[in-house]
Amino acid sequence: MTNNRQQAAIVLAAGFSKRFGSDKRLSGEPPMLVKTLTAIARHFADIYVVHRHCDQAITALLQSLPTTQIAAPQSPLGIGESIACAAQYMHQNHNYQRIWLFLADMPEITDDTLQALLNTELDKYITRPVFNGQAGHPVGFPRQDWPALMQLKGDIGAVEVIQKNQHRLRLVSCTDEGTVRDYDVPCQNKVE
Repeated sequence: MTNNRQQAAIVLAAGFSKRFGSDKRLSGEPPMLVKTLTAIARHFADIYVVHRHCDQAITALLQSLPTTQIAAPQSPLGIGESIACAAQYMHQNHNYQRIWLFLADMPEITDDTLQALLNTELDKYITRPVFNGQAGHPVGFPRQDWPALMQLKGDIGAVEVIQKNQHRLRLVSCTDEGTVRDYDVPCQNKVE
């Protein structure tokens, strides 16, 4: 594990898995969210999980895991509100220099990729992996971008913040399909 207290992982786990057909966070054994957290925990000392308000299944699942839970607002939300909620929490409670936004369905991300991302500069760059020309996750945001993240709404994520800051975007090439894999249907879950 990288012992770097200046960086924290934020796992966005407040979605409804509508395309998947069931709660993909709980899919498989162990559940997909647990697999994702296990991969992340090898590199981050501090992991925060954003979940739906009153999400009993996830809060029970996370109870024995080394994570801090952030309950998203009760109103209907998209990924933008989840990111805003996390950024607000981090801004008010912590002194990290960078947060990394992970998706809950990233069980196949490799140690090499995470290490390469964590070794990038902390100060001013927005950082994200690229696999075969496709931008992936996690995306790292330095502290200066948190106010903009706190304003996000809807279901397009942090695309707007990235687009407005192209001059500070650092893309890290990788050979890790786990950075772009999207589990939309159960048959795509190859991780057993």
